[in-house]
Amino acid sequence: MRICKSVPILSLVLGLFVGPASADIVWKGRRVDAWPSEALQASIKAGKGGARAAAAMTGHYPSPKGKVYGLTLLVDFSDSPAPFTKAEISDWLNKPGFSRDGCNGSVRDYYLDVSKGMVDFTNEVYGWYRAKHTKAYYEALPDYSGSDELLNEMLAYFDPQVDFSRYDNDKDGTTEAISIVYAGAGQTWGQGLWPHSGWVGQTLDGTALDRYQMSDMPGKFSNYVFVHECGHMVFGWPDLYWYGDYCTMGNRADDLNPVAINDFFRADQGWIPFQDVTALDTAAVSTGGDEKIYRYRNPERSDLEGFVWSYLQNTGRRSVIGGSGLFLQHYDFSIDGNSSATKLGLRPVQADGLEELQASQWPSQSNDPKDLFQAVAVDHFDETRFPLLHWYDGNWSGLAVSEIGKSSSELSFRLGPSLPAASGSIRLEAEKAQVVSAQVKANASASAGSYVTAMDGTASQVVFAVNRATAGRCSLTVRYANGGVRNASHALSVNGSTDSVIYRPTGAWGRFDSVTVPVRLAQGRNQIVLGRKADLAEIDAISVKGSSGSVAVADRPQATGNAGLLRVGRDRLEAPEWMAGSRIEFLDPSGRVLGEAELVLSGHRAVASVPFSSGGLVLWRGFRDGHRVGIGVLHP
Repeated sequence: MRICKSVPILSLVLGLFVGPASADIVWKGRRVDAWPSEALQASIKAGKGGARAAAAMTGHYPSPKGKVYGLTLLVDFSDSPAPFTKAEISDWLNKPGFSRDGCNGSVRDYYLDVSKGMVDFTNEVYGWYRAKHTKAYYEALPDYSGSDELLNEMLAYFDPQVDFSRYDNDKDGTTEAISIVYAGAGQTWGQGLWPHSGWVGQTLDGTALDRYQMSDMPGKFSNYVFVHECGHMVFGWPDLYWYGDYCTMGNRADDLNPVAINDFFRADQGWIPFQDVTALDTAAVSTGGDEKIYRYRNPERSDLEGFVWSYLQNTGRRSVIGGSGLFLQHYDFSIDGNSSATKLGLRPVQADGLEELQASQWPSQSNDPKDLFQAVAVDHFDETRFPLLHWYDGNWSGLAVSEIGKSSSELSFRLGPSLPAASGSIRLEAEKAQVVSAQVKANASASAGSYVTAMDGTASQVVFAVNRATAGRCSLTVRYANGGVRNASHALSVNGSTDSVIYRPTGAWGRFDSVTVPVRLAQGRNQIVLGRKADLAEIDAISVKGSSGSVAVADRPQATGNAGLLRVGRDRLEAPEWMAGSRIEFLDPSGRVLGEAELVLSGHRAVASVPFSSGGLVLWRGFRDGHRVGIGVLHP
């Protein structure tokens, strides 16, 4: 077997040192923070003997499924001889229940566990090869040139023995898992043979050798290093600095029983499901550990940014973490890896708010029961308490989870804020709602310091999610500004039922007044949308109050013009149901007041008695809560 093509090897250095050092990734001669997309195109689809599976880039990283064959090449040195036999190394990598030196299973067991049986990563082992030079020689070479020299040497030696095309699992012309295990411990971070993942850049047996990894074997079996480096090589995951013990791609928490891969990476692989939620979801739910992960996506960047949370239990592969509860993370795929404390592609949001995980690249306070959300510690999260729940561009996300229960076999919580009492009130700031095709602007006179403006597009709208304990009629008060000289209006949608809200001029933009309209809300989640209809208006906040007492609150928002007030017979007035509670003044054409009446609800109509005896032309004007609801001519 011959080398068809050989190019200089460029190592991707992904350090495993628990300490202040940071790792480098070197790709085509330059330092990058994570694997570039070009390096991730070769992905394992799984298969042997012609069997194939459709599991390429189903998420953001290569996502193999099924039987995945890797090649492991062993090398020792005259000054560091092999500590184990080839058969013992094969057992460490593949044997079910492997427990030498306290290991919790083999490397194969680990990936079967964390993938819930979806990835069977099996390594075929060759060696030992005795290197041409001492280990000290390779360790002393600058940067990773010692690793490059040893790798070239080993490939040339094993080429006659190995059919490299066997390790092209999906038959796309590239290998996916080539591992080097050398005798002895790594010496100096960032130099020599320090464990890392890299790029081969050679073609053997008509097959391109792409990503590889190099791990040490210091004389005692442990799993962390090999598992971690395979996470880079096989699945393309970055190092998770400033992250702690919540993933094997983060801190080196336990050599013998490496902590599970974080649930966000697992769901991206398809090992557990995503449960997508929005600001409109308000259900009470419960979830078991290792069951699913909830995802809340930025509607403006749905393929890049969002929040995820899942129930972690400190058992099994997660026994190293300090407690159990909801683990909340903010992800952004436009950020390459976790390159600094302020530039994190995957950031834990800690329930105690202390941000201890961002205190150092390898945080010493690496897991704390108070990092997790649960009833006996912090039982909710929203942007008022945790400003870190804003999107990275500073806009409010609207994310809220409440009523988080105690840790047990399952953990319960409510999507959205807690439900108010049936007759209770709730206030929602427009800038914290879902703002579409509009802008948030600061203003000291706004109720919370900001409001929504520039609602001048056909798609401009503000979407509110309102929780109610019971269904029924409520009053909706909109705090708005209208700097124009005439009435403006917004289309109002309540759970898909549409109408309008009329805004009188307030004298200036950013000067606020209020208008109240009746609505009917359902039990649980309700969606209230205010969108541009005629002229412009700005939205500061809405308030929703449940009805109480005998005064009815109508089903529809206000209208204009004659609004349907009718005289029925000699003595009866009738109007649409939404006008119940309005005070009506009646005037003759000269403006003299003829009388007043208050409309009350009767069945599905608002009714009153005629308060005058005149039979000529009669004008009317209606008011409720200090605002005019309509004017017109009374028709018989």
